[in-house]
Amino acid sequence: MPLTKKLLFLTEPSQLDCISNDLLASSRIIAVTPHIAFALDQRTIPYSTPENYIGLDEINRIGTACNEQFDTFHASVLRHITHPFFAEHPLLNIYYFQRLYTTITVAVRTLSAIISKEQPEEIMYMPNIGGNNEQNEEFIYWEKSLYAILLPLFSSKCKITPLFYENTVMLTPPPKIVYNRVSPKVFTPIVPWHIKKTAQYNILILDLKYNLPYLIDICRNNPECNLFVLDLYGNSTWEIFFNNHEIITQNPDYIAIKNEMKILWESLEKNTFFKSLFSIGGLDTWIAFKPHIDYFITDSLPKSYVIHDAVSKLHAEHPIDCVVSSFTVPFIHSFETIFNWARQSSVPSVVYQHGGAFGYIFRQAHNRTDFHLPDYFFGFGDGVKQYAQKYCLRSTVIPVGSPMIESHASYSHSRTHLIERIPRFDHTKKTVGYISTAFHGTVHHNPSDIYPDHLYFELQKEMLELFRKTANVQFLIKTFPKRYSQITREYVLSLNAPNIIIADQSVQELHALVDVYVLDFISTILLQTIASKKPVVMYYDQQTCPLEPDALKLLKKRIHYSESFEQFAEDLKYVLSSPDDPFCSNDEFYTSYIAPELDGKSGLRAYNALLDICKKYKRIQPQNTLETIGLHSR
Repeated sequence: MPLTKKLLFLTEPSQLDCISNDLLASSRIIAVTPHIAFALDQRTIPYSTPENYIGLDEINRIGTACNEQFDTFHASVLRHITHPFFAEHPLLNIYYFQRLYTTITVAVRTLSAIISKEQPEEIMYMPNIGGNNEQNEEFIYWEKSLYAILLPLFSSKCKITPLFYENTVMLTPPPKIVYNRVSPKVFTPIVPWHIKKTAQYNILILDLKYNLPYLIDICRNNPECNLFVLDLYGNSTWEIFFNNHEIITQNPDYIAIKNEMKILWESLEKNTFFKSLFSIGGLDTWIAFKPHIDYFITDSLPKSYVIHDAVSKLHAEHPIDCVVSSFTVPFIHSFETIFNWARQSSVPSVVYQHGGAFGYIFRQAHNRTDFHLPDYFFGFGDGVKQYAQKYCLRSTVIPVGSPMIESHASYSHSRTHLIERIPRFDHTKKTVGYISTAFHGTVHHNPSDIYPDHLYFELQKEMLELFRKTANVQFLIKTFPKRYSQITREYVLSLNAPNIIIADQSVQELHALVDVYVLDFISTILLQTIASKKPVVMYYDQQTCPLEPDALKLLKKRIHYSESFEQFAEDLKYVLSSPDDPFCSNDEFYTSYIAPELDGKSGLRAYNALLDICKKYKRIQPQNTLETIGLHSR
């Protein structure tokens, strides 16, 4: 006998206005997102969450297994993508594809666990809600909810019923969700505004993110370098000529290879064996992978071909001495193509560390990409270099530091002016800044290095309840600036706590306002708050992303770190009652993971390191082999 007659999967609060009270009362509700869970709480409607059936330890176990199986899976897929260009560039955005593989696997295992435990007669869901409210990654996107895509695959277990709005009691139609799948803008670099005839080196810059604007400023103000920017994001504010997207997509080569890729895609869609590679847990999950493989073959690969051609032509006219990026492949497949071109052309390549999650936590995805594809990795500190040596990673790490974090720490704002812009701010009270990270929907890294959303939302609510009860202290709450993560703001407003204020200020501005920082996750913000020289109190669950043991020892010398909420509450109470925090003067973590020196010259160190690489390459130009300048074998 079934334990539960009906299961009802919900993702959006707006769905509650489209479902009858009788159906809500007669079903066991599975709240897929914290957004719908919060709405159900407000209506006192009982529900379960996916994490009630599969915990963080199991998600991590699945992620680890995916990591071990991924290379075989990846290679099997690549063998079927046969095209001359792809044969020379056998890359399928490992970072993105690995995350996709883990995400779908975790979702399948979760649904299996729910159905196994509940044994329902019928499962109902709404298929026509766009996936962007359940996902938070530009390329991990489906037109429907991922669960809505996968649930019909379980039709042999029970009846699966999609609920359409026209078949339900619709009070207010939910807003239509418009989501344009992100495609990288593709530009052909030509020349800078002014070619420096005396310049010795031509540098190809692939993006304008994170620390690169600081490095570019130094390069532009020195005579040694000409800069060529191939800004794949299309947000260039620099004086660089480039052709626009419309011109390049009319390129005959682009159109021709796009047509060839469409033919290849059509053949793969008919290839039963190829589609069978995408089975997980005995289920044919091709339907979930299909839009992403389609996107890679028919959209990304043709653009990569044109980018490869454009860079080759640029190199023929203005020989490139180094390729520099702030990351390799988190979202844009074309980065892989350019790094592969650099390998084949014996041009040295550099990735400049873009965020704070390098060196002091283990991330397999970074080990496969940022620490592997380039020849050199400009890390923030010596700890990043030691991490690369520990795991025998391919890229040579050069500790240079982060000019971005240095500038944020030294950026001064008028406290009086900022206070005037914050309603209810009381300058007589101690101020705590709580900065949270993003929700990720059903997306999972590999292995998991993020909180599942429901668990993270519960952690945030626990934090906020503690803040509400803390007398004579005001709390500024800064949430992650994506719409999917704004559920935290909604919850703060529902508390109506006079001592909790939502902060829309930048992190730099917060430095002028807060006395103490509170964190609950490892990200770039950890480095930014440490650089501020303010006390930092952190509550962290190492199940999400384990810290390197040596790094943890240094971290505990600089911040008040705890892995239990009770200890966190005690640490916060202690810091708030103490006039000074002796931890703030310890710079060991800073010099290991933010900048190797306390001199504020990270940008100059990066520039000098870049020149050194170019000089070594120039010296061996006749042989044109990177091995002779001490680089790892390609």
